[in-house]
Amino acid sequence: MFLPLLSHAAPGWLTYQLLSAILDHAVTDSKIARNPVVGVDLPRMAITPRRYPTHEQVSDLADACKGSGTLVLVLAYCGSRWGEAAALPVGRIDLLRGRLEVVEAVVDVKGHMVFGSPKSHQHRSGPVPKFLHEDLKAAMAGQGRGSWCSHRRKTRCFGCRTSGLVGSTALPSH
Repeated sequence: MFLPLLSHAAPGWLTYQLLSAILDHAVTDSKIARNPVVGVDLPRMAITPRRYPTHEQVSDLADACKGSGTLVLVLAYCGSRWGEAAALPVGRIDLLRGRLEVVEAVVDVKGHMVFGSPKSHQHRSGPVPKFLHEDLKAAMAGQGRGSWCSHRRKTRCFGCRTSGLVGSTALPSH
C-alpha cells in the first residue's frame, strides 16, 4: 500500500529504505536468515540544482506581503526558517552586532501556535544585513522583549497572500 506512494516521492530510494528496514526486522525476529536487499545497487539519485530567488523577486514578494514584508526579508537574508523567524523574540535580535539568535521555533498545530526547539535542536546565531536594520527596528518598536509578532501569537503569526508569486516560475519555492 505505501510502496507506490514512496516510489513516486523518490524513485527507488525510499522504497528500498522501507523494504530494507522491514526485512531487517524480519531477520531480527528470526523470520528470515538474512536481508535479501542488502548490497543491491541502486541508481544514483538525480541532483537538481537549487534555485534561489533574485533580490528583485524577494523585494516583489515582500511588497506583496504588505504588513509581513519584514518577515519575508528576514527569511530571505538571515537564514532563518519560517518557524524560527516567527518565534524570534526582540531580545534575541542584536542590531549593534548585526546578529539574531535562534533559540526556539513555532509551528501551527490545528490553528494553535506551539513553541519548541528549532529543527536542529541547537541554538545558533545568524547575520542581519545592514539594509534590514531599519525594517527590523520598525517591526520591534513597542514590542518589549517579547516576540515581534506577539500580537498574533494565538493565531497565525504572519498572514501573507502572494497572488501566485510563490511556486510559479516567477519565484521558486522549496
